[in-house]
Amino acid sequence: MKPVSYITLFLLSIAVIAGQRQIVLKELLNKQWTNEPVTYPLAFKQNQYVIGSGELIYQGKAIPFQVEPLESWPDKKGIKKAILSFIVTDLKPRTNHTYTFRFSNAIKAGEKTASQLTVKTTNSLTSISNGKSTVVVKLGKAEFPKPADAHTVPGPLSHLITADGKRIGGSSLYGEIKITHYQTQLIQQGPIQVKTKSTYRYSNGKTLTISVIMNAADPGVEIHTHSDGDMLEDGWRLELNKGLPLNEAILIPGVGN
Repeated sequence: MKPVSYITLFLLSIAVIAGQRQIVLKELLNKQWTNEPVTYPLAFKQNQYVIGSGELIYQGKAIPFQVEPLESWPDKKGIKKAILSFIVTDLKPRTNHTYTFRFSNAIKAGEKTASQLTVKTTNSLTSISNGKSTVVVKLGKAEFPKPADAHTVPGPLSHLITADGKRIGGSSLYGEIKITHYQTQLIQQGPIQVKTKSTYRYSNGKTLTISVIMNAADPGVEIHTHSDGDMLEDGWRLELNKGLPLNEAILIPGVGN
């Protein structure tokens, strides 16, 4: 996947029409873009949009999209602010794409579109795949009245599976500070993106959060880590198989391999 910062170099303009938004994507860098995820913020009036409705049209056909709600109107009057996500399959240099998002609540999202993203649970393990790669996580939670050693608590992901079916990697926690609670949950699921969130609460009151993201058009997996305080000797590690070239395994957005 290309660094997320590249996306900001696209120019998106939007026209407001009753019951729809028209989005024009302009290529200004003289580059070819293929299977590129794009996000755009949307705002709605009361009772204008509810999650699970609407359709995104490109060249007269409905394409997969996903809406992530950010803020709702009071008294169950619909979504106020949200993020629209979709995939740009083929944007040629110096050309424009025009998309129309129709948000009538009478249109059920996904009726005319299909996605490669799948989520399957077998024997307590949940596999998230986009047809190019698979990430496997163990959903669940646990409280430890007697704080547990970090290395005994499940990591944020069990393993990865390559397109040719090879199982690689894993994850684990390390450090001397004990853990009092952990939870891994599926927090977002749609045709464009699936996201899990693992939260670890330490005995010193600090929290570590790891998000694992699978995108529909991306052969890799995004992993985001956040801590609410410095713990220089404690954390988690991503374990990779011996012989796996690092330039094929790790990409840091905005930095590179």
